Amino acid sequence: PKRHAANPMIGETKPWEVAIGYCTVYRDIRTGLHQCWYQSYSGNHANDPTRRVVVCYATSNDGVVWEKPNLGLFDYNGDNNTNIVLVGNGGRSVNYGASVLVDHRDSDREKRYKMAYWDFVNVAGRQVPGLCVAFSRDGIHWVKHSKAPLLQGAYGDPTQPPLSAESQGEPPTRPAISDVIDLMWDPRRDCFVIYSKTWIDAPDGRRFWKRAIIRTESKDFVHWSMPQLIIVPDDGDLGQIHGASVFYIHGVYLATLQRLDFGGFDRGGTGNMPAELALSRDGIHWHRSFQDEMFLPVTGDGETFDAGCLWTSSTPIHLPEEIRFYYGAYPGWNSDLENDSTGIG
Repeated sequence: PKRHAANPMIGETKPWEVAIGYCTVYRDIRTGLHQCWYQSYSGNHANDPTRRVVVCYATSNDGVVWEKPNLGLFDYNGDNNTNIVLVGNGGRSVNYGASVLVDHRDSDREKRYKMAYWDFVNVAGRQVPGLCVAFSRDGIHWVKHSKAPLLQGAYGDPTQPPLSAESQGEPPTRPAISDVIDLMWDPRRDCFVIYSKTWIDAPDGRRFWKRAIIRTESKDFVHWSMPQLIIVPDDGDLGQIHGASVFYIHGVYLATLQRLDFGGFDRGGTGNMPAELALSRDGIHWHRSFQDEMFLPVTGDGETFDAGCLWTSSTPIHLPEEIRFYYGAYPGWNSDLENDSTGIG
């Protein structure tokens, strides 16, 4: 792929945009209107903890020049002129990895737009992380599903208490969903599918060693299957698999794997995260034939927004002459988010 000269197409221009990460883009084939939902982080700059990480909204007629409309739905530090469309629950981490799908098959117009995201929910006085979902008629006005989390998760904290109902004071015995969530519709299986980051244990039994990928599916977007571990880092990986953005085209499943150059517990490596192309015939068993050459490399130039880490998306835009891959990016894993530029390219 060739990077667009206008990158970053969506940059930090608002007080709530200290760092911009995960994104989803949809193009209406009738009108040409592009809609983008993107995660925006401001951390402790937010007076209200539900605004620390939010989902924002932007539109474009050509997919290159974007506008951030003043929607007036949620304020930020008293300013009502925002493009925020979803806020968090105010727990430890909020609205992470939001992924949106436009579902024209659903006869209920109030659920035409579907969002899957990661959040912490107060359950019996403790913060429980996991999968949450929301629905919308227009992609702007969202209603969170009343039950959350739909799948309990793990955040990679060795001191975190076990959250699985099947454990009795022991760590969960199954792979758990975590805070990188990519949503797709699987036309072959006729179901919704989420590919998510998970954590695998070290050979010596220590928990939260490396990141890997799980898969879960649903027919109704509310009841999800037990996560299945499908991609793990192998001897050819410098580090970990942070995420997998999957889409289906011409009878093949393709994924852009976020290859995080970290070791195990030592966190050795550069911290760079380019994207590798992988393919599958069933969406479960994956072939990684291109491990040695990154599909979307990082630029390595510390002056650019995408120098170090790419947050890929499962919604490439298919045009007659090209396929556009949108991605969020940071200059590096340990970037100074206060001063470095992040954005969407």
